[in-house]
Amino acid sequence: MRGFEAGRFSVITSLILSVGLVNHVIILPVVLGTAGRDAWISVLLAGALMLFLLLPLATVLRDLGLQPFSAWLKEKGGSFSKLLILVIVGGYLLLESAVTTVDVLTWTNSTYLPDTPPLVTSTVFMLLCIAVVLVGMQAIVYMSCIVLPVVSGLGVFVASGNANRKDYAQLLPLVEHGWGPVLRGVVVSGSGLTEIILFMLLQTYANKPFRPVHLYGSGLFIIMLSLGPTVAAICEFGVFESGIMRFPAFSQWRILRVGRYIEHLDFFAIYQWVSGALIRTSLALCILLELSGIQKRKGKLIALIVIGILLVALTVYPFGDSNQYLFYKAIRPFAFVTQLGLLLYVWALALRKRREGGRLHANGA
Repeated sequence: MRGFEAGRFSVITSLILSVGLVNHVIILPVVLGTAGRDAWISVLLAGALMLFLLLPLATVLRDLGLQPFSAWLKEKGGSFSKLLILVIVGGYLLLESAVTTVDVLTWTNSTYLPDTPPLVTSTVFMLLCIAVVLVGMQAIVYMSCIVLPVVSGLGVFVASGNANRKDYAQLLPLVEHGWGPVLRGVVVSGSGLTEIILFMLLQTYANKPFRPVHLYGSGLFIIMLSLGPTVAAICEFGVFESGIMRFPAFSQWRILRVGRYIEHLDFFAIYQWVSGALIRTSLALCILLELSGIQKRKGKLIALIVIGILLVALTVYPFGDSNQYLFYKAIRPFAFVTQLGLLLYVWALALRKRREGGRLHANGA
């Protein structure tokens, strides 16, 4: 049974905020550290791959309709297929929730709240996420409709405000160290861009199925969200400096100045970052609960408390920036292969059943 329904654009805003955060913020230092000067080429190539993958995704969404993803899996592939895919998807969502929470709270405790205990900041953040998830998908969707225009406007503001600091000659020469770093950067960037397959999990919340124009419009917007800070970091800080920065997107706010007297505008980044992380983590947990099949509010609360304690513990544990960076770098190929494999598998399910249905129809005729 379907519950909450919203307009297609409203649902898309939540997906763009979620996928945009991981591309704009979380994996940006990994892309720059992996591909160096050619990081922007890696983003463009990964974007082209993502646009190509929207073709099979459109086929899956057409076959999926508005029914829940788990019900469609059981119908098309059977109970075992459903269980296997849901375990993989659930594990991935839990992993990305942990990465998002740890990253945003590491940034929080190292920039604007250095004297606040990590236990306090992480607990407050998780309580907010739990409250949003308990309200339901409608809270996430409606918040996204409000937050996305503001976040996008702030992005344009910082990009245009730093225009005089950009040296586009830093983008050349192309492929200075061969194609190896570029291709490794494609895998890293692609692991974020291919999260657009979340359309499969979100379509059931829309009042109408998504059309190809929605997929490609969202895809192009997400590519711009990835390309903008990548080019800006290289042009503003240089190849070496941008490659060793832990939070290059935030550093772009640190150097922003309006006129001669207005500066220290990096507090706007707090709104961008925290709101995006809240939407991304809440969305992942909401989908995770939906896939788990937990119906009772008490059961959802218990599950969220357990997950919340786990995420808070991960945040409080002193991993260190260097170890976090190495972990993010290590899981990116895994995330890319997982998402690509999932898309190809469900595409095969949609095509196989469609062909079988066509043969049965022909035999009946």
